[in-house]
Amino acid sequence: MPSVDPCDRSALNTARDFTDIVELQSDLLTCTDWFLNGFDTHLWARPFPRALQKIRSGQYASLLPDGHRYLWLSPRKAAGLLASAWADFHEQKASAPAAPGDPGELAFSAAPWAASDDAAAGVPIAGMSRYLQEKVEADSFGFYIFGSYATRDYERDFSDLDAVLILRKESLENPEALLRIRTVLCGLWPFFLKIDPLQHHGLFIMGETNLDLYPDSIVPLCVLREGARQFGCPGLRIVPSSSLQRDRSALESTAGPVIEQAATRSCLKNMYALKLYLHKLLLLPAAYLQACGTPCYKRDSFPEVRRRFPQYDHIVDLIEEIRLEWPPVWRRVSTLVRIGRLVLNGHALRMACLFRLAAEPLPACVPAGTEWLSRAAEWAATLKADAVSRTAGNGGRK
Repeated sequence: MPSVDPCDRSALNTARDFTDIVELQSDLLTCTDWFLNGFDTHLWARPFPRALQKIRSGQYASLLPDGHRYLWLSPRKAAGLLASAWADFHEQKASAPAAPGDPGELAFSAAPWAASDDAAAGVPIAGMSRYLQEKVEADSFGFYIFGSYATRDYERDFSDLDAVLILRKESLENPEALLRIRTVLCGLWPFFLKIDPLQHHGLFIMGETNLDLYPDSIVPLCVLREGARQFGCPGLRIVPSSSLQRDRSALESTAGPVIEQAATRSCLKNMYALKLYLHKLLLLPAAYLQACGTPCYKRDSFPEVRRRFPQYDHIVDLIEEIRLEWPPVWRRVSTLVRIGRLVLNGHALRMACLFRLAAEPLPACVPAGTEWLSRAAEWAATLKADAVSRTAGNGGRK
């Protein structure tokens, strides 16, 4: 973002208005992701009412009483409020200053997945794409795979699937469309589970109107650029809206749980908790470099972090060893998925798989004891502190 003259009151207002719009967009995307992926039917965390209060404090102020962390809503009520919030956001965004920076064309470098590419991964990914195209193509700007399954450097028994669905403005403002899309996305879990029975997230969600205020901290452009278009627009016209402050927050959301769970040992309670912990460790180098203002693809982040912090090489080696030796889990739930998908909805099927795997012992590739957790937490704290010190004089701007 360009520097602002502190004596220029109009420039200060423009910067503040732009920042407000970006932060509001971030809250709305968080809420939309949570709602459409349906992880909690009635329970909403603070970002949703915070976003509503930013739009029209008078209309929504009573939704979350002071001192309360959560808001209880039925799906239909939530869809109505969310659609109204998107309509208000689009109205405010239209009158706000444009994002600084020039738009650029993003073309996807990876080939789309087909069922014939890989029997284990290609069949569910191609099936997921056909299912979404049949059900929500009219609501969608495009559906894209990114991460290791796009670049084909995935580890079959460990890697989860990362994908983003970009929705049209009209669908985001339509509560019936939001409810319908939520139901459709619930039906994705049999596909996810065939790829990774311990998958810990659903689709990433964006709107077509977010592309000219692109939230780089959600899916970095350097990652999306190496993605694969499954259907929809073959190229995206994007204006990034990245800031070091939001990138630092993204690093904190990755490093914080690593430090906390190492102290409580909660990451060792079952395979799901352990794998989620390992995924955060694997994201740390990329999140750190992004917070330093030098984003790069995850696989390219490790050499640079090794160079800067050679004293933690053994932690990086251990994480890689666990990733490569992670045991195949699919065969332990394959029968459950094949039968369960006939009688259970997607989320119930996912919970049944996690319940089945909760009884499994932790993999033998994980070291005994907790010394490695302490060292991992020390590594996370070091990266977080170094990122802050390197960017302390930038005022939150890249």
